[in-house]
Amino acid sequence: MAGIHEIVRETPKVKRPPLAPSELLPELRRRVGRFEEFASLNRELTNLVETRLRELTGAAEQATA
Repeated sequence: MAGIHEIVRETPKVKRPPLAPSELLPELRRRVGRFEEFASLNRELTNLVETRLRELTGAAEQATA
């Protein structure tokens, strides 16, 4: 029986037709918007993780003091 990696490798990829010139700018704007949304979310998550790490580090330092 084929493993999942073999199935994925052998599955043909659907090629989308190239965008018409009039569709390029809206598509680029959509992609940039999605990237900016991802970057913003990534910053928020990074801030939350850093804050939590500082809290944990502070708690550990207090426990050892």
